[in-house]
Amino acid sequence: MADARAAAAASFPLRAYGAVAGLALPVLKLLHASRVRAGKEDPARRGERFGVASRPRPQGRLVWLHAASVGETNSVLPLIERLTGEGASVLLTTVTRTSAEIAAQRLPQGAFHQYAPFDAPQLVRRFLAHWQPDLALVVESEIWPGTFARLARMGIPLAIINGRMSARSGAKWEKSGAFGRAVFGCVSLCLAQSEADAARYRKLGVADVRSPAT
Repeated sequence: MADARAAAAASFPLRAYGAVAGLALPVLKLLHASRVRAGKEDPARRGERFGVASRPRPQGRLVWLHAASVGETNSVLPLIERLTGEGASVLLTTVTRTSAEIAAQRLPQGAFHQYAPFDAPQLVRRFLAHWQPDLALVVESEIWPGTFARLARMGIPLAIINGRMSARSGAKWEKSGAFGRAVFGCVSLCLAQSEADAARYRKLGVADVRSPAT
């Protein structure tokens, strides 16, 4: 499984994606500045969006859990409580200010929040070099090719939890051909919301997909 994930990460489509994304840093800086002006980003925590941690890594086992925004954050709070109750530290990343506020109010002891970095290779490398998670979990439909590839290269298991894949999104990923297969080949496990979702993830190349029916 690890060898298959490493091979997917090293494939030409993901290497090409990384090369293009690596050139996008000036655009990402402009995008971030625009989002700050619109009130969608916290200017005091700008560094986090560019892979710069605002706190040290805790000692021991660390689980990185990424949820896009408020709904996903609320849905994984019971899981975070379970993980911290078992002695793991949990790094929760999100991309919205509202979800960060919820995290500040509701995360249990042993869990903490950072903003997720943009999916550019130099930013993801910086982020992962600092945090060195033992396990990465992404919630529902958060698909970040550069991040997935870097996790696979580092040998860090990646699971999609409560995985959701609409028919429209599945069709778009299928049309991407080798690129989509490389992205989903980096995933160790997908726990899908339904058998329909599970079937789409299997078709896209995730090796181990499970649903409530299985």
